[in-house]
Amino acid sequence: VNYYSINLNANNILSQDGIDKTAIAAAHELFHFAQTLYDPRNRVAKTYSQDPWLWLNEATATWFESQVSSNKNYISTEAVANSLFLYTNGLLTPTGATQQDIQNHGYGASILVKWLTSKYGNEYVYNLYKKRTDLPNTSLIDILK
Repeated sequence: VNYYSINLNANNILSQDGIDKTAIAAAHELFHFAQTLYDPRNRVAKTYSQDPWLWLNEATATWFESQVSSNKNYISTEAVANSLFLYTNGLLTPTGATQQDIQNHGYGASILVKWLTSKYGNEYVYNLYKKRTDLPNTSLIDILK
């Protein structure tokens, strides 16, 4: 997502499996676009600084993939591959973590988002982002409580 468009590989829609994978990728990236609408930071901050919600943005976008998958038991391969990160580091990323580390944390944390939405409904995710807009100076951890 570059704030204006999502580029998809047309060669991937030549089979049903490719269509599913394209839909999942498009949903993930579309969710990132929606997240920017709830980001209270100004345009300059969005462009030049790392979003403090990066891990949650990846977690919710990865969770959203399951909402469009034809597999009702869908779990992202990225979530499975990175789930240990969540268990060993909790909700906070370690000091000095790279952007890729933070993104990986988010992919693994999508399993937590899946559990939270199973307990509180899909609107739980919407309410997180609504609180981000309504309470822009509140930490992510406090909003998650």
